[in-house]
Amino acid sequence: MPPSPRGKDDTRGQPRARRAARGGEERAMARGSPRRKDREMAAEDVDGLLGEALVGRVGTVDAHGTPYVVPLNFVYDRPSRTVFLHCATSGHLLENLANNPRVCFEVDEPGEIIATGPDGCSTSQVYRSVIAFGTAAIVQGREEKEAALRLFVQKYVDRLMPERQYDPSLNTTDATTVIAVRLETATGKSRPPLQ
Repeated sequence: MPPSPRGKDDTRGQPRARRAARGGEERAMARGSPRRKDREMAAEDVDGLLGEALVGRVGTVDAHGTPYVVPLNFVYDRPSRTVFLHCATSGHLLENLANNPRVCFEVDEPGEIIATGPDGCSTSQVYRSVIAFGTAAIVQGREEKEAALRLFVQKYVDRLMPERQYDPSLNTTDATTVIAVRLETATGKSRPPLQ
C-alpha cells in the first residue's frame, strides 16, 4: 500500500483486520451483538424462528483450524435453549466436535428481493435470520437420545406430514448420533417487507 498523505499512522482505507492488527480503534464485535440495531429481532422472535426453521447450519473447526459448515435438520427445545442435531456415527462433524465442541449455529428464512431506490444498487432482500453460539455434546443416555429423536419425528413428520401413517418405533437409534448444542447466545436480524 502506498504511504498515506495523512501520515504513517493513518489507517483509514485499510481493511478492518489490518487496522486492528496495527492497534487501530477497530474492535471485534461482542458475540451476540448485532451491528444493525434497527434490524435486531426480539428474543421471542428469535425463539420462534429457531422453532420453525427446517434447516440449520452448524459451523465447527478442525484440529488445524479449518472451518467446516454443514446444513442439517434440527429441533429446538425452547425451555432448555438446546438445539438437537442428528447425524451418522462417524464423519467430519463428529471429528471436529471431538477436537473442539464450540459451535456456531445459523438459520435463515429468505424472502423476496425488493427495490429500495431508483438505481440497481438500491436493492435488498426480505429475510429473517438467527446466529447462535454454544457448546455441543454427544447425547449418551438412550432415554435422552430417544426423546430427542421423537422431537425430530414430531417436527418433520407429525407437523409437516400430518396424514402420514408410520411405524412409531425408532429403529435407527443405534445408527444415529444425537448432538445437543446448549445455546449461550442467540441473536436475530430481519428485514421486513416494504409497506
